[in-house]
Amino acid sequence: MTQSFFCSLFLSDKIGEVPKWGRADNLSPRNLEIFSKPSLRSIADELDKISHKVKQMSSFENGVRLGSIPLADQTCRYKSMNTVPAQSTIQAILEKRLNELGVKVERRIAVSDIAVDSSVTGRNGYPVYLTLDYLESKNDRVMETRKVRARYVIAADGARSFIRKKMGITFDGVAGGDGVSGEYHSASMDIKGRMDLPDFEKSLCRSFYLFSIVKNKQWGTVLTYPKGDLMKVGVMLNDDSTFPLDKDASQDEVFHKLRNILQPYVLTIEEIKFYTTYTINDRTASSFNVKNCVFLVGDSIHIQSPKTGQGLNLGFGDAYNLFWKLHFYHRGLAPSLILDTYERERREVAEGVKRDAATITKLQAGESAFGKPLAANDTMGKQVLYAVKRSKRLNLGTGVTYSENVINNVGLAWNTAFKLLPGERAPNGVLGIDNRGNEAWLYDRLVVPFAIYVLVFVGDPRSDVKKIDELKSIHHHLKSPTSFLNRFKLDGKRSVDVLFVTTVPKNQPLHRHAELGFLRNYTVAVDEQGEIHGQYGIGEETKQGGVYVVRPDDVVGGALMLDEFMTLEKYFDGFLIPSDEQADVAFPVWTMPSYILVALAMLFAAIAVGFAAFGAPSSVHLGESFASFS
Repeated sequence: MTQSFFCSLFLSDKIGEVPKWGRADNLSPRNLEIFSKPSLRSIADELDKISHKVKQMSSFENGVRLGSIPLADQTCRYKSMNTVPAQSTIQAILEKRLNELGVKVERRIAVSDIAVDSSVTGRNGYPVYLTLDYLESKNDRVMETRKVRARYVIAADGARSFIRKKMGITFDGVAGGDGVSGEYHSASMDIKGRMDLPDFEKSLCRSFYLFSIVKNKQWGTVLTYPKGDLMKVGVMLNDDSTFPLDKDASQDEVFHKLRNILQPYVLTIEEIKFYTTYTINDRTASSFNVKNCVFLVGDSIHIQSPKTGQGLNLGFGDAYNLFWKLHFYHRGLAPSLILDTYERERREVAEGVKRDAATITKLQAGESAFGKPLAANDTMGKQVLYAVKRSKRLNLGTGVTYSENVINNVGLAWNTAFKLLPGERAPNGVLGIDNRGNEAWLYDRLVVPFAIYVLVFVGDPRSDVKKIDELKSIHHHLKSPTSFLNRFKLDGKRSVDVLFVTTVPKNQPLHRHAELGFLRNYTVAVDEQGEIHGQYGIGEETKQGGVYVVRPDDVVGGALMLDEFMTLEKYFDGFLIPSDEQADVAFPVWTMPSYILVALAMLFAAIAVGFAAFGAPSSVHLGESFASFS
């Protein structure tokens, strides 16, 4: 392992065995898309194969279906929410891939102390001190204690995060307003059985999948969706119905309420695999980052109503946003200001999800959405449909938008001719059909892990003299030693790459054109139907061309006209450090396979309650799990 990756990795989990049932059980299309990147593709393929495709959300009120909303975004490879029997299913697939990379997840190790040495600054050294307790297999008696040091710690140790508390970070939540904090209680269960909601039986037979919210004016609200031969069922307990319940209600009382809500539809139960009641809380940490060496992700920094199932998906998003920034900083390619963008961006997303989840929760409890009284022809069921439609793209993961910062530079690197703003997710469309008869997607061409890509859209430039001249100018600039292509490298390899995208057919390659022979020096993707050009807004307003910066986490960094290409030098100078100015890193660096391994470890940490430590002489903690790199 050390010989293969030039680093060592140790993963551990405090619990002896991952709970088989319960917890998060759905993946958004966006997160499955993350795992479909070339470096992680085997994970996406396995998750896609075993998951169940929930393709639409329907709202029922008093036995009548009010309408349905498709759970798809045409700019994403995956066209549904993807449910699995339990979170343990997802963890097992990630853990399997880690094992294939030579990493075994050890169990029964906990972190009992953590401290940061403020005198150790910069990229070198090990400022984080960890105390690890090795526990007996069947109780929490400490058999052995070890002390280790780490360069970075990624804390993903859940809503009761020990690390967050030890670092003095508060976990704030206020009742009322646009959130919820302790006012509502709900029951959640995984059931094997049958439900005769329209189309729901089909969903259990794998032919069609339906996410349903059922409202009964007298009895309350149920949220349910299929997950293989099981179904997830959530019941709001204290609501405006004639049969409200508290958190301590008996299971019989809850099922009595559930069956009456579903009328005239019938629930037949064969087995209850998982059952719990809980209080719904919104909480957000006061800080996501301690001195650029301890970072919090997942439930350790944000919890919200689970009604939209976003806890796990937010955790993956946190890890994916942070990893490439930490990598750039660690290797000396970026100053510390790039790490500051992690908290700002992910806090915005967490707050947006919290607001939408709270809206659904309040609707289920019988409160009208957005604090407004119901109109004469309005109903709670209709408001549910409206709320879900409004927040659909955010909950699918494709509607995440970050505000302006040094990476999403609207003021410097955006032309108003483009419909996509810096900070929005870069669309993923179909280029065409590959040689094996499979769809070829744009993201498939972004093959360098954790590189920034500059997409140059050129349409068909063969008869456009002005565009040909602009492309010649771009080529002349790119081959210069002073271009971003050559200035920002790590170990002699580019950290910023270029992909040209054309609508000219593959059998007429652009480099064969007399004036465009220089394009043989670059990768050129063919957008066979012009679909991707359309998704990126390439048209008359952009003079049939354009330049997009796509961050390693698939977010737009900038959008410019072809004749504004040179502006990118100033843009990259805003957050990258040229190769000849990069400081040496005193401890072992991450090679290309290591990038993939560490990214996978962080993604695993984001859903396994624990933490990850990097650059440690002996150990790193991931999850009540931890990982160590040396």
